[in-house]
Amino acid sequence: MEFKNFEKMIEDTNHWQFSIPPMCPNQAEYDIFKRLINKRTPVCLLGQTKILIPLSNYAVDLNPFSNEIFTIQKDWREMTETAKVIIGDGILNLLGLDFVEKVMKLCDTFICRVFLDKFPWMKYATIFPKEFPNSDIIIKTQENIAIVAWNN
Repeated sequence: MEFKNFEKMIEDTNHWQFSIPPMCPNQAEYDIFKRLINKRTPVCLLGQTKILIPLSNYAVDLNPFSNEIFTIQKDWREMTETAKVIIGDGILNLLGLDFVEKVMKLCDTFICRVFLDKFPWMKYATIFPKEFPNSDIIIKTQENIAIVAWNN
């Protein structure tokens, strides 16, 4: 699970902070996350995707840029914090499907929005899975974007 351009990506908070759909979830995708979370808590957000903050109890981010949510400053690959539900946007495009096995040891449900192909504006995503082994739910939300959920 190696990030390409890791240091540059971590420092590039403007890239993440000011993103708009489809770079970040739209309202319909927010509603899907909310439905899949189904009032379970706690919810951990990987990163600080602005639209997903209201659904989350806390976040894990190596370089937080927002004080809207309590954030544990840590690399996702090293996290040990548990939650009923862990959510994220584009996480698997950075870390790949191997990350699912790790994160599922920390939660009951993992929900992630995944880009199925590269968009021209993407700087850091390098992995574009088309299949999601052992997933329970795959919802295609936009062309080349899906929300995928795994349950223990």
